Amino acid sequence: MAKSTLDILVGSKFNNYTTEEKDLFELALTEFRSYADKLYIEEGYVNFSCSSIKSSVEAHIRVSERKPVVIVDYLQLLTHLEVSSDKQIVDRSIHELKRLSRDKKIPVVVIYSFNRAAFVSYTHHRAHEKLRHLVCRL
Repeated sequence: MAKSTLDILVGSKFNNYTTEEKDLFELALTEFRSYADKLYIEEGYVNFSCSSIKSSVEAHIRVSERKPVVIVDYLQLLTHLEVSSDKQIVDRSIHELKRLSRDKKIPVVVIYSFNRAAFVSYTHHRAHEKLRHLVCRL
């Protein structure tokens, strides 16, 4: 019953779906339409930063008069011109996102990942602990 995004997007495969799969797809599409107008996805490309997220949040609140739930996928892609190391970027990003959450009174969900080699090193382990501690309070 499970279908990948590619399976769904390739229209020619739809003809091979069973009636049950087609009905389930139509049900999911109907449910999605009920909240799709409330979803705003902003792709972060070059120089995507906490300040650009803050600007987007402020514009969203101003235009929609609603507070968003912010999901950052993922933390390591954020940039900071004034810092250079990965640890500094993570630290600065966490502090700025925490400030955004506090000041705007909005939830901020952050997806992050450390590779295993970096995780076992002391520096990255401490960064992970700091990140976990701060994010738990978001």
